Amino acid sequence: MKTHKRRQKNKTGKKSFVVFTTLLFMGLIGFVFISQTGAKTTIPGKYGETSLGTFAPGVIREITLKQKQEEIRLLQERKKANMEAAYFSTDQTAESIMNSEWAIMPEVASRGDVVLVRHNKPGKVSWQGKEYTLTSFGTGYYTYLPIPINLDSGSYSIGNKTLTIQPKTFEKQYIQVSEENQNIARDTEQIMKDQAKIDKARSQSADEFLFPADSAFIKPIEGPVTTPFGYTRYINGEYSGSHTAIDWAAPTGTPVKATNDGVVALADNLHLTGNSVYIDHGMDMFSQYIHMSELNVEAGDKVEKGDIIGKVGSTGFSTGPHMHFTFWVHNVPVNPNLYLGTTPFQTDKQVE
Repeated sequence: MKTHKRRQKNKTGKKSFVVFTTLLFMGLIGFVFISQTGAKTTIPGKYGETSLGTFAPGVIREITLKQKQEEIRLLQERKKANMEAAYFSTDQTAESIMNSEWAIMPEVASRGDVVLVRHNKPGKVSWQGKEYTLTSFGTGYYTYLPIPINLDSGSYSIGNKTLTIQPKTFEKQYIQVSEENQNIARDTEQIMKDQAKIDKARSQSADEFLFPADSAFIKPIEGPVTTPFGYTRYINGEYSGSHTAIDWAAPTGTPVKATNDGVVALADNLHLTGNSVYIDHGMDMFSQYIHMSELNVEAGDKVEKGDIIGKVGSTGFSTGPHMHFTFWVHNVPVNPNLYLGTTPFQTDKQVE
């Protein structure tokens, strides 16, 4: 496994937010007078000392050990709370969400989007006929929920919160492809073999967010959008389904950047999508880059945001050089626009 060299990041304005109140423990022992028969324990007070009774030395040691263990536990909880809080845009937002039983980020979305759910207890979330396990992170428990592209608009209950799905329509796109491309799409046996590789790679994800708290997701390339997410596509006059990615046009050989930190789950030349890369960003979210002219990474590589993972091309089923990019959440493609320029914790900053 090769590891890309970590760049020195400039960390400014780092929040030091504490959600848990630091508990001050008054020593139970106070003044202890040791004798051969035991120890008398008192604590001083405004109106004199209060006796806690007489304890054997072994009992005192046990009480002291339990105190130390509790102090260590509270320090660990505070550290986890500070780490989690750093992912939010403000201290106020962190406090509000982390002190809530349930949270949905964002609470208003559209078909094809994705939301991040937080609960204050472990368990599962039922969503559209499936159950999603809440994974521990910081002091909470998280999971992504993909919103099907054909889901009806309306209000949906998640825990004690409501997710609002806005109405959204997608434009139609008509394209013509060559006989050579049509033959690529007809080789379903090879396509299914490749799909098994992809499914295996996307079935194993880190149980934590692999991107830093202050690291917004970036576009893999700059260029004109040729096909937005969600377009209803017709190929040679026949319905082909929804285009669940963003296509940017760019010359062959244009460097392709990793959208954020993660681990390469798959880097391979596949029949339908050509030179393809999937990067695991943790918690069952992957970014996908396909049709590249060459690959610069291998499965297992750790990458950072901005690392060059390949170059733009037109391999596989493609009509010209471009970058086809999307996110996959729990094996469902979702709209990348929601997270570009921001993070799943800060969708109030999203860039359209």
